[in-house]
Amino acid sequence: MVEVEKDALLEPGWTANIKRFWQQASVLVNPIYGDVRILGKYRWVGATVSPGQGHPVITWWWAGVPNQLGNAVVLGGVYQDLWPAFVGASTMVNGLAFASLEDWTTSGDLVEKVGRPPREQVQIPDRFGGTMNAEIYREYLAEVRRFGVHNVRRKYPTGWPFGEPFAP
Repeated sequence: MVEVEKDALLEPGWTANIKRFWQQASVLVNPIYGDVRILGKYRWVGATVSPGQGHPVITWWWAGVPNQLGNAVVLGGVYQDLWPAFVGASTMVNGLAFASLEDWTTSGDLVEKVGRPPREQVQIPDRFGGTMNAEIYREYLAEVRRFGVHNVRRKYPTGWPFGEPFAP
């Protein structure tokens, strides 16, 4: 993840250079999915920034395409085959499909330009929701002990495109 303060995009030349950096970094990494989005609710606290809004892809395991897209999205081959409308509205660069809104200084949703992701590829919310009270946390820990893994809360899309051993 690369984080840039959105006000930097107002400086001369920064918007073009950040867009170029994102595209070149994506070509280097060759992701299955990547995006650019404006996250809010950050605050300066002294010389540091307090945590704000979280990105929908927040862990080390992939759980599908976010339902709400950001200002820009890049798709690798697996998702290009499953989302042809996106590819039709994209620019292809080194086998990756890139789609972007012009303005990266305000929060946007690329859905109007590329359409909704295929329902069977979209993230399913965690079973316990975004916050845990003590009772739900105890239930979660019991599942962790029973299954021996920490991602038991994660549900995977019904159209998981990667096959075994990573089937839902």
